[in-house]
Amino acid sequence: VAELPITVGNAYGISVDGHTGNLLVCTDGNYNAAGDVMCFKPDGTRLWKCEAGMLPRKVVPLAQ
Repeated sequence: VAELPITVGNAYGISVDGHTGNLLVCTDGNYNAAGDVMCFKPDGTRLWKCEAGMLPRKVVPLAQ
C-alpha cells in the first residue's frame, strides 16, 4: 500500500469505489456546519468535493 499526499482534516468515513478504485472520504464538519465528501483518484489527485450535510459517514458508489 502506497502513501498518498492527501490532506482532508478529520476523516469521518472512507469508502472505495470498486469499479474505479477511487477513494471517497467524508469529513465530519461539526454539529453546526455541514461536512464534505471528496473523491480522489488512486494516485491521490482530487476529482471533486461537495457539501454533504451533517456528519456524513458513508458513500455508496453506484455503477453507471
